[in-house]
Parts: sequence; structure tokens; C-alpha cells
Amino acid sequence: MKAKEVLEKLQNVFLSQAEEEAPATEEVKEEVALEATEEVIEEVKEEVELAEEVKEEVKEEVQAQPAYITATELSSFKDELRKEFMSMLEALMKDKEDDKEVPAHLAAQDKDVALALEEAEPVEVLQPNPESEVDKQLVNQFSAHRRMGTKDRVYKKLFG
Repeated sequence: MKAKEVLEKLQNVFLSQAEEEAPATEEVKEEVALEATEEVIEEVKEEVELAEEVKEEVKEEVQAQPAYITATELSSFKDELRKEFMSMLEALMKDKEDDKEVPAHLAAQDKDVALALEEAEPVEVLQPNPESEVDKQLVNQFSAHRRMGTKDRVYKKLFG
């Protein structure tokens, strides 16, 4: 047997089997194709609905935001912000004033402290005198006669 004869026999065998299976597979293929097309149609419908919703949202956003603001609208907006800020500032100031109120028992203690300070001996005020001399303390210098290094030279210029 030659290679050509073997190939022809194999082709005949496979083609005959394929022809026998073809009617059954065609029906299955048609059913699968119908199901696939139905699924694709449903997906396309869902995508179209989502796209329409997105378009509506975009239209609403575009309509809600004006392109420019007029001078009167700007000034009214500034006035509103200023009023809000001032009301908040007044509320904070009122809170601080409320915090400054001292309870009665603490107010009595303050009076006692003030009386004690008045009765105390007066404190001597120190006046600076540039002519007075202050005794200098001796500073012990360790290894004063050693060689000066870079660090020593820098410190001498900075602090000496």
C-alpha cells in the first residue's frame, strides 16, 4: 500500500462517518445557534438600556450646571457665604463668653487669693546695674596643652 491509498481510505472512512453524524449535529448546531442569538439579543437590549440611562444622566448633569455665572448671582452667593461665616463666628464668640463665666465657689477663691496677695510683703524689684562686677568662676580645662585638631579650631572660631 502506498501512502496515497492509505490517505484515500482514511478520507473515505472519516467522510462516511461525518455524513452519518451530520444530520444530528446540524440540528444541535441550529439549536445552539438559536440559543446563542437569543442570549446575544438580550445582552444587546441590556446594553442599550444602560446606554440610554447614562445618556439621560449626562443630559441632567449638563442641564443642571450653567456655563457661566452672572455678576448678580456671584454677589448674592458671596453675601450668603458672608452671612453664614458671620453667624458661625458669632456662635463661636458666644461659646467663648459662656466659657469665661466663673462659678460662684471659684469666684470666692479668687477673692481670697487677691486678699492674700495684697497682704503679702512687697517684692523687691531688681534693677540691672552695668557697673557691678560678677565673680567669675574658675573653669577647669582638661588637656589644654594638647595639639589643636580641626574640631578645636572650628569651635575656637565659633565660640572663642
